[in-house]
Amino acid sequence: MTRKLKTVFMGSPEFSIPSLKRLAEDKLCDLVACVTQPDKPKDRGLKVKPTPVKLAATELEIPVVEPRRLSTPEFLSWLRGIKPDLCIGVAFGQLVPPEVLNIPPLGFVNVHPSLLPRLRGAAPIQRALMNGEEITGVTTMYMDEGFDTGDIILQMAVAIKPDDNYKSLHDRLAEAAADLVAETVKLIAKGKAPRISQDHSKATWAPHIKAEDETIHWKKSAKEIVNQIRALDPAPGASTVLNGKRVKIWRARALEHKTPA
Repeated sequence: MTRKLKTVFMGSPEFSIPSLKRLAEDKLCDLVACVTQPDKPKDRGLKVKPTPVKLAATELEIPVVEPRRLSTPEFLSWLRGIKPDLCIGVAFGQLVPPEVLNIPPLGFVNVHPSLLPRLRGAAPIQRALMNGEEITGVTTMYMDEGFDTGDIILQMAVAIKPDDNYKSLHDRLAEAAADLVAETVKLIAKGKAPRISQDHSKATWAPHIKAEDETIHWKKSAKEIVNQIRALDPAPGASTVLNGKRVKIWRARALEHKTPA
């Protein structure tokens, strides 16, 4: 019988939760700790709130650690003391330093919501929608010191529907990520996980959404504007100025325009 892998999970937002829950149920995985971002002030009242992953891990009775930085001597000492076989990161939100990557003997697996090397970067879901792409997906890879440049383990394609917005595509990709994480753990436990080098010449980029990405430019095509609106729904929202006031547009549909004969 294959022994359980002592695993440390690292994640923070809603996207991470399906993978966390799947690993908590996985018979091949001994989930010994969950690392997440510290509580932060949020919303207009700036009330300090925990990450969604912290709430989920607490409910699952998994010990939670909240380092401000992964490179601190205290965190490194703690992680070495845990002696994990494997670390799995799903949208953790901090750069993982080499000192951490080198601790688990079976590697540090990261999940990225695109079919790498396409859409490397912070906003692959929004950028896939903005680009009008019809297929995206999720990738598990062995994390290295680069940004989404590590060797690929597995990939799963996910179709983008014409009526998808950020939320609907995000949720499907999060579930696909959980499936892929479980399959990846199975291969690692058997010693059969592949390592496929990325073709860096085919890399495309998905930079963080900036304020200027939210403004609708009406000289763009109807299709481009619709893609921008759905990529930014439900947050932060695509906006324009109407009667001197900035308004946000949440839904749009491109109509066929026929020029009169």
